[in-house]
Amino acid sequence: MTLMKKRKRNTKRNKTRKGKRKQRGGAQPIPICIYSHSSSFDVLQIQIDYLAKLFGGTDQLIYLFIDKPYDKETNLKFTTIQYDETIPYTKRLLYCVEQVNQPYIIISHEGDIILKYDAATIQNLVGTMIANQVDSVDLLSHRVECKDTIQVSDTLSIVRIGKNRYSYSVQPRLWKTDSAKNLYSFLPGKDYKMSEDEHVQSYLSENQKTYGICCTNPIMSFGICILHEMSFYVSPAYVFLHLTRSGKFVRRIKESDKVEPFIAQAQKDIYDKYAESSSREIEK
Repeated sequence: MTLMKKRKRNTKRNKTRKGKRKQRGGAQPIPICIYSHSSSFDVLQIQIDYLAKLFGGTDQLIYLFIDKPYDKETNLKFTTIQYDETIPYTKRLLYCVEQVNQPYIIISHEGDIILKYDAATIQNLVGTMIANQVDSVDLLSHRVECKDTIQVSDTLSIVRIGKNRYSYSVQPRLWKTDSAKNLYSFLPGKDYKMSEDEHVQSYLSENQKTYGICCTNPIMSFGICILHEMSFYVSPAYVFLHLTRSGKFVRRIKESDKVEPFIAQAQKDIYDKYAESSSREIEK
């Protein structure tokens, strides 16, 4: 074999190796895990339809934590993890999270409809969590004092959430998966309403590094969040609209709520399309 042929062969082999390394080293999408129950499949359908708008035809990883199969037609690819509905809420979460073989995950509920998602920023958040040994990041941004922050980007940072400031909530949260397992393993069987009690808050503030979002360009969303506020801020990287409370759709957005126009329009579109076919009432 001539020297020129050897060089060409080696060049081709090196390109192939580089390509394989790039593929292996590429950032994998952070899984979005949606917890739901068959009694809320009408709301889950809304979530699925909006996830399909964002992620249909992509390689985004979606997991559904549910008690019964969801068989509505959709172009969204997802993996179903079916839990036993006879066990408590926190044990259901533990069982499901244990089935997700990924180091970092987002855990949300069917009623927090995802409207915008920036995968690159979420990846940067994970990188910041790894560098600073952070266990979880609450994806709300309205309730923390933004001092002594850790910078993620020019517009986004994270800040430690201290004791008695709702270290844990059922709103969307980015987790180190092992930390989520540790929390749910520690907890005795709690239902959904009790999962934010003082026992949970104390454990998390004393045993894990919990952070919240601070951003210079927050977006005002709507629904119902921690501290029972109807309007709340989120990062443009993860925009969600909360739809339900106590079995009802939350009230319609008013102009005085000063919610971002595209979020107000999304709620109107959802209620116009789905509320009539649901047995849920809309709060007055």
